[in-house]
Amino acid sequence: MLRIGLVMLQGARHVHIAALTSAAADADIEIEIHELRKASDLAQAEPDALVFPGGESTTMRLTGNDPASGLLPAVFSWLRADATRPVLGTCAGAILLCDPRDGGEPLIAAEIDRN
Repeated sequence: MLRIGLVMLQGARHVHIAALTSAAADADIEIEIHELRKASDLAQAEPDALVFPGGESTTMRLTGNDPASGLLPAVFSWLRADATRPVLGTCAGAILLCDPRDGGEPLIAAEIDRN
């Protein structure tokens, strides 16, 4: 069973759930999708991989860094703790991974231009 943490900050979250579910069925892979809304969700889920959906990166930064959520700092720490952990970022999710703006290094080695 592959446990996937889905960052639920804003944007195309439910489309990603449908796409992951469909791809897993096509590949005959059992998955469990854990919706991550706050730091404690990440700790509880113990995911094998993360998906950062698209949305609007400024909104995602604001909601993810809110003290009530604390999700972005937790996710960034989780990824930095083991650079081999799989992560997929689409659109704004990829922007956050390339430019986390938390004082740390980028989480993926890529350069992205915003549209």
